[in-house]
Amino acid sequence: MTFLSLEDLEWRLDGWMPNLWNWKRSMETHAPQGAEFPNLPAKVPGSVQQALRNAGLLPDFYLGFHVRQCEWVENRHWCFRCEVPLTMAEGHRYELVLPGVDTTGQVFWDGQLLGHVNCAHRPHAFPLPADTAARHHLMIVLTCPERFLGQIGRTPEMSITKPRFYYTWDWTPRLVQLGITRAPFIRDLSVPQLELKELWCDGASLHLKGILLNQTDGLTATLSRHGDTVAAFSLTAAEFAAGWTSPALSVERWQPNLNGEPVLYDLTLTAAGAPPIHRRVGFKSVRWLPCADAPKDADPWLCEVNGVPTYLQGFNWVPIRPLFADVRREDVERRLRLYRDMGCNILRVWGGASREADCFYDLCDEYGIMVWQEFPMSSSGIANDPPNGPEAIAEMGRIADHYLQELPPHVCLLAWSGGNELQRAMDGSEGCGKPCTLGEPMLAMLAETVRRHDPTRRFMVTSASGPRFCADAAEYGKGLHWDVHGPWKADGNLTDWADYWAKDDALFRSEYGAPSAQDATLIEKYAHGEAVFPANAQTPLWRFPLDWWIEQPVFEQEKGRPPKDLAEYTAWSQQRQARALEIATVAIKSRFPKCGGGIIWMGHASFPCPADSSVIDFEGTPKPAVAILSRLFHTPPSEVKTIH
Repeated sequence: MTFLSLEDLEWRLDGWMPNLWNWKRSMETHAPQGAEFPNLPAKVPGSVQQALRNAGLLPDFYLGFHVRQCEWVENRHWCFRCEVPLTMAEGHRYELVLPGVDTTGQVFWDGQLLGHVNCAHRPHAFPLPADTAARHHLMIVLTCPERFLGQIGRTPEMSITKPRFYYTWDWTPRLVQLGITRAPFIRDLSVPQLELKELWCDGASLHLKGILLNQTDGLTATLSRHGDTVAAFSLTAAEFAAGWTSPALSVERWQPNLNGEPVLYDLTLTAAGAPPIHRRVGFKSVRWLPCADAPKDADPWLCEVNGVPTYLQGFNWVPIRPLFADVRREDVERRLRLYRDMGCNILRVWGGASREADCFYDLCDEYGIMVWQEFPMSSSGIANDPPNGPEAIAEMGRIADHYLQELPPHVCLLAWSGGNELQRAMDGSEGCGKPCTLGEPMLAMLAETVRRHDPTRRFMVTSASGPRFCADAAEYGKGLHWDVHGPWKADGNLTDWADYWAKDDALFRSEYGAPSAQDATLIEKYAHGEAVFPANAQTPLWRFPLDWWIEQPVFEQEKGRPPKDLAEYTAWSQQRQARALEIATVAIKSRFPKCGGGIIWMGHASFPCPADSSVIDFEGTPKPAVAILSRLFHTPPSEVKTIH
């Protein structure tokens, strides 16, 4: 046995009052302690909340205000456990690897403490004690998570060890995941193994770096397509360890969606006695050039892919569900097919969550969708600069090392960002307006880590990267708007909105958007008897979790009366979103190459809130804006205004 996946074992889940699982007998009565919720079936990967819902111990947390009945789950300890069939070979060393655990806890093997888990964004590994038994007991105990990491607060005080969005954001209420997010496995460290540390392709070259364990004869790298060998190379162990780059290869370039075929190759690494490593790779060349008529000191925001200046158009990606441990490949595939068919060529994986599942990047490779990957940090409204204490920087360094080992092999990966909306006030105090720079130790560390491990890809300090956070119409023409965020809502009439966009001078729009209500039937379906009308802040469901996206006052101003019912309001709201996004997208795209692209906030809804900024609803159904955006995405920049 060189590798044993634990995904398909029979997992059980026990729920305990905190620490009671570790208290063998009562000190008063000496009675053995029992779990409050014993022996529940569980799936791995999977969340505690979904296991409880399957067992009838939680309501459907997507209905009404039921999610509020789930917060007690955070105040228990949860023990995932299974029996592992493993006979250890004499003299061999074994390692338990937990690629994803959300989030803090302890790991036990046959009752012996192996160690602690303390970060949801990276793997943990533990050596296993030698034992002649044929079966072993594994227990992963999840303890109470951080109390609050939600949208509003101070980023310097926020832990970076857990995704923040599910503590509440303006598009999802509190549903804090506890669970195992990636399948655990055991590997034998005593047999020959290949360990890949770096893999990236640039233009027509291939770069490899790694370690050969228990083998010194070297390895072979074979590149093939459709079963035919394209190139093969023999590397010594020393070359592999130092980092090896191939000569230029005769390969076809991977093309972004709408630019051509996303050509992929199969790379196989083999070494005597070691399990082979298989990866799919692609080859593209990227240059970032100055936008036309940009200020001389401005950052380059015109993306040239394989020699073709390419307008970047797409969406900001958030997890499909707050409990993303329960999301399956088919769920990701359905969403990504929608984006591909719309003509999207870029998704920004937003820094308030975590890196996505492996299948997300695999599918983006296949579909020609480029990925702007953020490290897991985000603004907090009150103070938005990153934490800069030594412990936080060290932990983020470990997270970055993991990201930079896993993601660069994917040809879809376009660029890195230090995080979402990290900024200070214009005078340098806490607040917003001026994006952070490499003067922040945390961000300087990330820039250097990317430079070392993935030197061909761009690192943006944050998004928006400035020198202004938002584009202020009063500052148009001053050369201050390079990469900006917003606006996200037309508070007045769309004539004012159109006037704002007509004068735009930004070089890139990495977030812009417009809200809408969900469809009336979807709102009623998930309201679970709660009042759904009128659509204002006096109706509790409409301020759940926040009331930012209510537009009934605009309806009343425009129509001179309140909406007659929910259906009239939601239909109007969705058409207004479609029109607002059309105005903005036409203005941005028609300015290419003066503007390099625009990324809409946001793509899909993660929770059935009555209103948000999504263009794809909670059930994956496109809103009216999708048809308009698809038409615009499929139209060359030079022709956009002619179809407007």
